[in-house]
Amino acid sequence: CYRGNMVGSREFFKRFEDFFVARYFHEIFLTAELDLSILRSTLLSMGGVLVAATFMSSLLLKGLWAVVFVVVCVAAIDISLFGVMVWWGIPLSLLSAIILVLCAGFAV
Repeated sequence: CYRGNMVGSREFFKRFEDFFVARYFHEIFLTAELDLSILRSTLLSMGGVLVAATFMSSLLLKGLWAVVFVVVCVAAIDISLFGVMVWWGIPLSLLSAIILVLCAGFAV
């Protein structure tokens, strides 16, 4: 697992930071670094979709219940997308995060 190797090399070189600055670089660590923060950024993007849906539906729709209905529907679609990913065993990666945000955008 390249994420484990990246984290292990960071911990190994952290022991020597009193003596010198050492960093181990490999091309695969660029994607490993992204995989460590992908959950946070995906949840932030999905939250942004909910905020945008709330804002746009409040501008375009007259009733408060219509806005609430739209936001609940978008939130249900987002949660069901995560559920299908877990059910099918799709790991959360950059590609699946992009697809989630696109699907949430189409749901709006």
